[in-house]
Amino acid sequence: MNFGLVILLATFTVSHAFFFDSLFGTSAPKPTVKTTKGATSAQGTKAVVLDYFAHKLCPKHLQRNRYLMYYSYVKRCYTFVITDRADWFTAKADCASNGGNLMNIHQSLENFYLGMRDQIALGHADAYIWIGLSDTVTPGNFSWINGPLKTYKHWHTGQPKMGTPGDNCVAYSHDTQDWSTFPCNSTKLGWVCEFGRYTKL
Repeated sequence: MNFGLVILLATFTVSHAFFFDSLFGTSAPKPTVKTTKGATSAQGTKAVVLDYFAHKLCPKHLQRNRYLMYYSYVKRCYTFVITDRADWFTAKADCASNGGNLMNIHQSLENFYLGMRDQIALGHADAYIWIGLSDTVTPGNFSWINGPLKTYKHWHTGQPKMGTPGDNCVAYSHDTQDWSTFPCNSTKLGWVCEFGRYTKL
């Protein structure tokens, strides 16, 4: 078989899968209403699951609702906390209490995924949400909770504000899909947690 044709088909397959995974959560069955133990909503015991694979693959202790999502490209689960507001440290502790971290972004596809899910799938009006990037460990040296800030960076123009006292924590803009520094004690932002997918022991 022609090698160029193989590459073209592989690229199309990956792009097609990513497009649907980013926009709609999955190309699997449409969102459904699942009844799961511990998953409640304002309507009672039924919780709307936006992402089919999130319901099947994410850690069992995470609440099954429309804020729980699964990204097959990196095999991770995410919960968007947009009904609460907190400072960066409280957001970090909330993720850790459930066995996760504030979201770490190490490549452009993850950055794009966050923007698509945050804006299209959830559709909330907040401009920014906390992610797991800060220079709270070493001032002036921004790093992710799970490791260093490597080659991929997507700062907003003029960011990070290195000379602004207190602007040590980073939030993601769903309007421009880039990063900006904020005071860590700002209590006006929601956040997104990431988790490894559930696997049976």
